[in-house]
Amino acid sequence: MLQEKIGIIIEARSNSSRLKDKHFLKINRKPIIHHMINRVKLIKNVDEIIIATTKRKDDDKFEIFCSKEKIKLFRGSENNVMKRVLDAAKKFQLTIICEITGDCPFVDFELAENMIGEFLKSKHDYYSMSKSQYPHGVGVQVLSLEALSRSHKMVNNKYDLEHVTTHIKRNNQSFKIKYIKAPKKLRYPEIKLLLDEKQDFIFLKDLLIYFKDKNNYHFKTKDIIEAVRKKKIILSNNKVKRNLIK
Repeated sequence: MLQEKIGIIIEARSNSSRLKDKHFLKINRKPIIHHMINRVKLIKNVDEIIIATTKRKDDDKFEIFCSKEKIKLFRGSENNVMKRVLDAAKKFQLTIICEITGDCPFVDFELAENMIGEFLKSKHDYYSMSKSQYPHGVGVQVLSLEALSRSHKMVNNKYDLEHVTTHIKRNNQSFKIKYIKAPKKLRYPEIKLLLDEKQDFIFLKDLLIYFKDKNNYHFKTKDIIEAVRKKKIILSNNKVKRNLIK
């Protein structure tokens, strides 16, 4: 049996229309992408961490960042994000992709690690956490290179090319899909750990400052939920209007 090669691919770009250069906004004097990578580095049994960005000049800053953080960089299509992720996976010879968007800087490393482990033992094409249960932004998607390649050949519309896995999720007759349900203690979808708007940045900043002494990024989703329930952190971004991907 061939050895699997597992890589985390983070999609990120600078020219967000709602919050420009959001990945490089600073919390505790470090850009938020730095805090994200330090969380992602806690995920065990991963062969590569890759930032997949565009060829735009304003994304040159990711080259400097990746060099400093000693992680890989791939530059590809700005609008065809599916192809960008697929080409990044092929370049670094991945067989399994753990896909994360740069809009989710506080992915739960323990949940991600468990999900990758379960995926490797299964015969599924695609694993995802149920967005209707977990706090938005803690999850990852895990899929095989073979499934993404097959999906890319089948896609014929702009929307699916922009969103990587929407085609797979809509075609459960062609792909074997599994959604991981949240245990009761982690069901808190009102919490949005997303970075889309200024209010999100304020909330994430409050969160990171609150947890700044917790073992170098080792706080988990249960810790965030507990802090919110005890009103140690206020949900200051809960009125932001969202256009969440289905």
